[in-house]
Amino acid sequence: MKRLASSLPGNKTIAKTIKILDCFSFERQRLTLGELVQQTGLPRATLYRTVNPLLESGYLHLDPVDNRYSLGLKIFQLGHVAQAGFNLSGLLPRHLDHLAAQLPYTLIVGLLREDKLVYIDKRENSDGLKVGSQVGLVRPPWYGLLGKLLLAFLPKAESRHLLTTYPPEFWEGRVGVSLPEMLTSLERVRDQGYAIAVDETAPGISGVAFPIFDQRPDRAAAGLLVLVPTVQFTPAVKERCLALARECSQEISRRLGARARRPVRLEAAAVTP
Repeated sequence: MKRLASSLPGNKTIAKTIKILDCFSFERQRLTLGELVQQTGLPRATLYRTVNPLLESGYLHLDPVDNRYSLGLKIFQLGHVAQAGFNLSGLLPRHLDHLAAQLPYTLIVGLLREDKLVYIDKRENSDGLKVGSQVGLVRPPWYGLLGKLLLAFLPKAESRHLLTTYPPEFWEGRVGVSLPEMLTSLERVRDQGYAIAVDETAPGISGVAFPIFDQRPDRAAAGLLVLVPTVQFTPAVKERCLALARECSQEISRRLGARARRPVRLEAAAVTP
């Protein structure tokens, strides 16, 4: 639907507020007033007038020691409200906790939203692999094993559209891969019912990923990813990750009201990357 421009005066203030809040990210968590001026392009006086209500209402915080701004407690609270809306009807936490108790590896759940891959939950073993995939992080739709999995379980026209609109910088650890090759690899993932990779997105990291379904039959609601250091990704570990991740994803899908799908067979030949 086309958005209609409004001439209401308040809209300009809202636009300025959004500009300010959009300056903050995982990479830019604390900013000076000068940095906000530079990034928003707003005059310093205008920025002051817009920032002050955000400070008073708790949407921004100003550190009195170094005079740097950061997102405030109100944003933190709203972030948790938003995350609750992403956690698939409250099912994820307890199922991920159960899976994390069985697999001492990194678990990540993500979904596609507004043509982006968004990480919505994560479990990380304190002594195990650490990856820079924080909850709330946004990636291109094709990114990594999880992105490939979710594209595979979209209608084919949609996955083709996303791959042409956001051309991958690399695919399966390679550059210069053609669109037909990408679509063929998605077809393989769709046929076997899961994705598996060794050293594709980053050297030394391997993993398996399974789709999570809800009542929509034509697409995955989310994807469950298990990441393992490649040196530990032995055939036995691979089989265990596949079996337990499949069981977890299918149980979440069942509770979300997904229709019964054909069983995923984990044959020995199929788990070879």
